[in-house]
Amino acid sequence: MTYRFLPRALRRATFLCVLCAWIPNPCARAEVGGEGPNPNDPVVGVLEEGKAYCKLNGESIYGKEVADVLLEDGDRWKRAVEDFARRELIRAEMDRLGATVNDQEVKDGLLRVARMYAMQAGMDPTKLSADNLASEVGLDLRFLEEEVRTTLGLKKVLVELKLLEPNLPLEHPTTKGKMEEFLKKLVEKYEVVVESDKLQAGEALRIEQRGYSIAEVRHFALQQLGPLTQSKLRQALEILKLERLARAALSEKGFKELPEGERSAYYTYLVRQIEYEQGVPDGKPILDRNIQQSGMSVQQFLKDRRIFFDMVMAFLAKQTISFADLKAEFEAHPEVYTTKDKLLAHIFLRVYDPQGRAYAPDWLVPGHTRLNEEVQRVREERFEAARPKIESLIGLAHADFEKAAREHSDDENTKAAEGRFGQRLSAKSIPPPPLDAEVLKLALELKAGELSKPLRSAYGWHLFKCLEQQDVDFKTEKKVQERVYVNLIKRKRAELAESVSKQAKVEELF
Repeated sequence: MTYRFLPRALRRATFLCVLCAWIPNPCARAEVGGEGPNPNDPVVGVLEEGKAYCKLNGESIYGKEVADVLLEDGDRWKRAVEDFARRELIRAEMDRLGATVNDQEVKDGLLRVARMYAMQAGMDPTKLSADNLASEVGLDLRFLEEEVRTTLGLKKVLVELKLLEPNLPLEHPTTKGKMEEFLKKLVEKYEVVVESDKLQAGEALRIEQRGYSIAEVRHFALQQLGPLTQSKLRQALEILKLERLARAALSEKGFKELPEGERSAYYTYLVRQIEYEQGVPDGKPILDRNIQQSGMSVQQFLKDRRIFFDMVMAFLAKQTISFADLKAEFEAHPEVYTTKDKLLAHIFLRVYDPQGRAYAPDWLVPGHTRLNEEVQRVREERFEAARPKIESLIGLAHADFEKAAREHSDDENTKAAEGRFGQRLSAKSIPPPPLDAEVLKLALELKAGELSKPLRSAYGWHLFKCLEQQDVDFKTEKKVQERVYVNLIKRKRAELAESVSKQAKVEELF
């Protein structure tokens, strides 16, 4: 395979492997940029801080804003700060020891890297110069020059300190090991502060007493970005456009910022939406799992620019909803929000196997048909043997159900409450043990005041009594009001988002 047929993404990956052998830890830094040309996704070019890439309602969006969005993805900003600190620490040691690297040395170093790369990529080393190396692999030449200058300077520092023999090449394992060891000691020697709560406004980090601004680190990180593709640039611009539209919508309604507490309120809204749409009792584990799968913590998710627009639309939608709106929505669609539940009580008789173990739903042994048939036979015998006892309780249950439950039920969870469950139950309820889905379904068919015949569950025998039937009353049922509220927020949020987006005038400048 000749070099010219290699896609740029593969050329870039091959080059980074070479660079890793020559420069300590460059791979994470160089990974930030694009992957190079694609017939369906052309390259825009290297990102420029001061260049306007888009206009939204007449206001420009500049490269530095795009850079902030790109660097917020994953731990890229953290890596940029660490790399900036590394460079400054090395330069400080170079200044202290008077170690300098001239332009010719940088050019020679780049040429050596180019030759190493060409050989590994199957190229003719004489066909790849230091000048066109960066464009061939999709990296910024300034980035490569600074990496080479800093690395050569670090080697000179080690030689000056007599920690390294001057004739050892940079790609030698001993050289690389000494460099990494020395870098660790530099970090330990100097106080490097990167925690935001310990920095002043506008600072990205501090080394000893000197602070470095966010703008300085951003400029440094931009030198590491490869040429951006149109798709990557458009993705970042879309985030910025939606953020500006959200802030403009807030301002129009008299809010300077999203009020405190609204981020957590938005999280609760998403939890409730999952519960109502998926019919689960608790949507929090599902939402947390979805957030975790996206590579973020809940705190990071709620601060992420990509959900800010939706968060603001949900907040503004809430401002338009009154109690009268909730009532009107409920009355227009009662079938959507009305779920009939019942207050049930029961008397339970637990059934045991010949060894005295209580029966439960999971008793089949996979792959053992004969054993299961024998267990099933014995199981049926044990349940039938217990039937007369539950039947003998029917008269007592008719006379005084509460007393019969207290004195004869084997369900310790409901016995003290005279057989009552601690919740109203409906077809959507998760059956509380010792109930299973089938016996709950039969119990819910009872009318108010009606006593069931003996019903069998996977655990034993039951007598149920329906104490009352609860048809949902919108005025008194807060849970129903909340469900209507969440549904209206979702609908009005979508309408508001569409309206705000339609009013936006966008002009691309690339």
